[in-house]
Amino acid sequence: MTDKKLWTASAAIYLTAALRVMAGISCLGGHSMDGIGMAETIRFITEVGITPVLLVLFVWFFISRAKDDDNKVKEAYKTAQDNMERNNEAVREREDYLMAESAKREELIRQEAERREKLIRQEAEKRESILMASQDRMLETLDNIAGSLNRMEGALTKLEVSFSKSEARLDVIERKLGDG
Repeated sequence: MTDKKLWTASAAIYLTAALRVMAGISCLGGHSMDGIGMAETIRFITEVGITPVLLVLFVWFFISRAKDDDNKVKEAYKTAQDNMERNNEAVREREDYLMAESAKREELIRQEAERREKLIRQEAEKRESILMASQDRMLETLDNIAGSLNRMEGALTKLEVSFSKSEARLDVIERKLGDG
């Protein structure tokens, strides 16, 4: 209930009690005001008068309690908002930290990949150099073999020429022997 509604209800209760007191006094007013009538009137006013005072105190208590509850709710809401903001800030800081760490890790991975790529290139260049040197040696060996074969062929040709000459001499000798 709002404050206005509570105050309206308490005013209505107080007005009702006041009218009841006035009605009681007017009923008692018709009697003579002797000792018993006066005591009865005071007792009636006291009993009926206490009720509105207690009602007013009761309404005042609930109005102040409602205000306190509203203040507590507002304070709790504010505290909750502050906590949520702090939690959100902590989450943002954690995300920023994780993003920074992720970026560092990616940079390290990139650097490691570049280093490995460089090592692989160097190793490939070494193997290529070794292969090229090996091919050069093989070509030299093949050239040496070709040169040796050419010399052998030349020697064979000389031998063939020599055999041809020897054969020609043998033929000449045979003819001379056959002639006599």
